[in-house]
Amino acid sequence: MKNVFFPGLLLTIALLLGACGASVKMLGSWMDNSMAGYSIDNVLVIGLSRKDIKRNLWENTFVELLAKKNIKAQASHNITDNQMIEPDRQAIIEALQKSGAKTVLITRVIDSNTEIKTLPGFVHYEPLPVYSGMHDYYGFAYRSVYIPPVDISKTTVYLESNVYDIATEKLIWTAQSEAIDANLLKSDFTKIANLLLNDLRKKKLL
Repeated sequence: MKNVFFPGLLLTIALLLGACGASVKMLGSWMDNSMAGYSIDNVLVIGLSRKDIKRNLWENTFVELLAKKNIKAQASHNITDNQMIEPDRQAIIEALQKSGAKTVLITRVIDSNTEIKTLPGFVHYEPLPVYSGMHDYYGFAYRSVYIPPVDISKTTVYLESNVYDIATEKLIWTAQSEAIDANLLKSDFTKIANLLLNDLRKKKLL
């Protein structure tokens, strides 16, 4: 028997793998209760990353979502000539002074890991109808279909986001989140940013 690929079954596997796409989750958050009643506004959004495209996309996405809530915000790459702000106090202070912002939101990747699992290959038997004569009876012949092993990769990225009041340099809010199998496209950044904004809203900071 000739080994062939069974398109329907392969499509099913592809859909199942696709269903395990990007997902985000809040791992925990904290707020300084002494800052209750604080209103986040005039925000400088900083993404600490050496990958310009990803950093810019993250900052722009967050700025857009804040704007929809009528909150003034600006992306750090727009005030630093697209240069990354180094993760040290003086560099951040200089960016803050240049921006004139009241609040700063800083997000960085704190860890990531990738797990790879392999689904073993197997043989599937596909029935083939065979017309057998006058009584419209269909017997069945079979051909073997080999489904090769499939590698499933799961990547988890852990993020930390902090909101500071610039005038006092006090940490107002901090959150840890994770993104699983994110391609770090705009749709993924939107999911993560909305997750963080929802927590800020629950804590009445927005």
